[in-house]
Amino acid sequence: ATGALDCDNEEVLLSGAGSSTGNVSYQWTTTSGGSIGTPNAINTLVNAPGWYSLTVQFLNNGCTATDSVEVLSLADPIVGANIELTPPDCIILEGSLNVTAVIGGADPFFYSIDGGIATNIPEFLYLDPGSHLLTIEDLNGCSLDTTIYLPYPEEVLVELGPDHFIDLGETVDLEAQLSIALSEVDTLWWLNLSDSVECPTCLSQTVAPLETTVYRIYVVDANGCMAEDKVTVWVNSRQPVYVPNAFSPNGDGTNDRLIFFAGPEVARVRYWRIFDRWGNLVFQAEGFPANDPAFGWNGLFNGQPMNAAVFVWKAEVEFLDGRTEVLLGDVTLLR
Repeated sequence: ATGALDCDNEEVLLSGAGSSTGNVSYQWTTTSGGSIGTPNAINTLVNAPGWYSLTVQFLNNGCTATDSVEVLSLADPIVGANIELTPPDCIILEGSLNVTAVIGGADPFFYSIDGGIATNIPEFLYLDPGSHLLTIEDLNGCSLDTTIYLPYPEEVLVELGPDHFIDLGETVDLEAQLSIALSEVDTLWWLNLSDSVECPTCLSQTVAPLETTVYRIYVVDANGCMAEDKVTVWVNSRQPVYVPNAFSPNGDGTNDRLIFFAGPEVARVRYWRIFDRWGNLVFQAEGFPANDPAFGWNGLFNGQPMNAAVFVWKAEVEFLDGRTEVLLGDVTLLR
């Protein structure tokens, strides 16, 4: 045999040189289970360790001669490796790998990544996300190629839904939907919430803005990946006050009192004054909540019912956002 099997030499040449020649036949055999390249030739290649026999037969008389040779294997192949991976995160979009153990092979081991220079350092830093080819080679030239995949950081999404339209004084519920489990959230915060919010780090918020407001939410997961979204709550702060243009204070239980109506955007009515056609003040109320019949006019002046006529009113209202507005109108008293 010429040489021995190792990871650089996967085949060994068996030679019958020195055997008889002429009118003879050759037969290579083995009990080792390996394959024999050309079993009927004087020389052949084999790829497995073990004992091989060459039988030479003289064709003119049938006599045979046999000799055996052992093929040795000097290599213990590398069959695997234990590898620790550190995936990239969103703060540093680079990962790393560390070979903690090589299974099989012979020390010392050399390591390379993606066809780079091999060294005896089993750790590779600053690796981009994606696939990488790790090659491990030992003293005898045995090597193992392993494809390593460093996953991209999982994308974090947060969604607040469409914008909302409300009247001043109304509330609206904001609900953030996440693409990850709440347990994976490291930090969560909102912008433009009022100081009275009980849970500024909750996914759900109930807001009552005094003016059109853009609310933003920011979410950071355990990998440092951040997502944000915004939603605008449009506030209609000029919804008109309503005072009926007629009432009939005749004691029938229907429309007997003139009431100052307003939406929830009105904090209070600073004053409400009603005048007859000569400009005489016949009714007034100050600093009262809208929609309260107790502050309405019953059609009396100095305890006496007023005759049917058209009256003019003037009021100043204060809105929740602090604005004030003076309003004018008229009403017909019916009998």
